Amino acid sequence: RTVLDDPDMSADLAQRQENNPSDADRRAPLTPLHPAYVIFTSGSTGKPKGVLIAHHALVNHMRWMQHTYPVAPQDRVLGRTAPTFDASVWELWLPLLSGATQVLISTQQLRDAQLLFEQLDRQQIHVAQFVPSLLASFLAEYDLKPQALRQVFSGGEALSTELTRRLTEQWQVEVVNLYGPTETTIQVTHYAAQDNALNGSTTPIGAPIWNTRIYLLDQALEPVPVGVAGELYIAGAG
Repeated sequence: RTVLDDPDMSADLAQRQENNPSDADRRAPLTPLHPAYVIFTSGSTGKPKGVLIAHHALVNHMRWMQHTYPVAPQDRVLGRTAPTFDASVWELWLPLLSGATQVLISTQQLRDAQLLFEQLDRQQIHVAQFVPSLLASFLAEYDLKPQALRQVFSGGEALSTELTRRLTEQWQVEVVNLYGPTETTIQVTHYAAQDNALNGSTTPIGAPIWNTRIYLLDQALEPVPVGVAGELYIAGAG
């Protein structure tokens, strides 16, 4: 294995050219199947696992997001997710691909809900991503929304219907519920909330993104009827 902060590795890297190698410099040309990054699962269902995400999977996700939830060069996107979590990937790449601004905040502001909320206003954030539990604490403390905020993405936890309704009514923002395991490249389903379509206690996770298929199967790996619980199976580019 290679230890990146080993002195010999540092010396070797220092001798290499600063610009990216060409295909001629590599042992073999890069392909869409080569890894774009390695990231670990959260470990919520066991020991964290390192996941290789290929270039084609990342490109598929980001092209879908850029088309479905576009941001403009004048937009400001909050970069609040730690880079050890895959939700941070779109917070970085969506602004880069669109010419928008990613606004980074300090660790102290991340850990203090009041400081974080104040930064949303001070930095004129238009697009932000939060876990539902943090959104609930915001709504409990603040009646007025951050002035520039127009779109809120939610993920990482189940999003209740009540919280979605309160967000859309109290803050007058579009609420998008996102779902996806680390292994399937950031998100694989999305749901832009609409009041007249919200039923039950939990906001739907919605429909699959581009080039992704979702199956609900029983223990025999057969599709379950509509309305019957099953295991979620995911296939496709992710």
